[in-house]
Amino acid sequence: MKSIIFEKNTLSWIVIILITIVLLFFQDKWDWISKYPKELIVPVSDWINFSMEKFIDKFGWFFLNISWLLSWPIIGAQWLLHSVPWVVVIFLVTFIAYLSSGLKLALFTLSASFYMVLIGYWEESMNTLALVIISVPMAIIIGFGLGIWGFYSKRAEKIIMPILDIFQTVPTFAYLLPILLLFGFGTVVGLIASILYSFPPMVRNTILGLKRVPDHIIESAIMSGANSKQLFWQAMLPSCELGSEPIPPPFLDSSAIWIHSSSSMAGNPGWVSYTGLHLLSSSEDDGRWVTSWPSSSYEVHIFNSSSPPRTSSLVTTSPV
Repeated sequence: MKSIIFEKNTLSWIVIILITIVLLFFQDKWDWISKYPKELIVPVSDWINFSMEKFIDKFGWFFLNISWLLSWPIIGAQWLLHSVPWVVVIFLVTFIAYLSSGLKLALFTLSASFYMVLIGYWEESMNTLALVIISVPMAIIIGFGLGIWGFYSKRAEKIIMPILDIFQTVPTFAYLLPILLLFGFGTVVGLIASILYSFPPMVRNTILGLKRVPDHIIESAIMSGANSKQLFWQAMLPSCELGSEPIPPPFLDSSAIWIHSSSSMAGNPGWVSYTGLHLLSSSEDDGRWVTSWPSSSYEVHIFNSSSPPRTSSLVTTSPV
């Protein structure tokens, strides 16, 4: 049996090699072998740009309203952090770090906070902290809700898991362009990107933790007369193992995206990377904005969050 399979595989490879040799030999005589015919190119990018433009023209007001609504919690967190003296903020975060994990983490937090003061980025770091303060609870709530849904519904779990795989596979900055087209320039772009990046681990940990609840705890709660709500909130949730991390994964992931965005552009913290996007030039006539990225430049026809929707075609230029 193995010899038959081996012979079939060998014959297949021989045929593939012969076809390759023939194509290489006739590539000068047959132009279609070496040059891809342009008439076969499908203009997918034009279709996407046209569809995106029509979609924004019709539903742009809806996303602008969402952007306006989400900006208020960020504004409130920024006002709170900037109104509190920097010494008080450092004391509070150091004290929280000491209560969380002891003296070592407290000393690290103290030195890291003083470092932001020494390099002159205290205000920018408070803006970044404001976004983390808002994005982490939202990621936890969304992730916890989807995790509960995926635990109780096997069909939902089959749908949720591939979506989470896509979110955790696609590069983080790939989220920014479609979010930028829908919500315009502003802090909300960074908020949504942080949530999309940090909620998948919460979903996975919630499903995994609920699956690890011992059966005898569930049986004991049912025998004690607990209803479905009491079974979940008073028996399963306190007994589930959401992970061994002392810090919630959404907090780590949300912080990581800001560290990554900060390191992508030398000398700029994550807040500047997400909100500024290094605007190079603008034209009021056609609404053309040019944004600079670490390795590429993009020409974006997009609407501003404070102006009516314009066009939304996106053209990628060569790396800078």
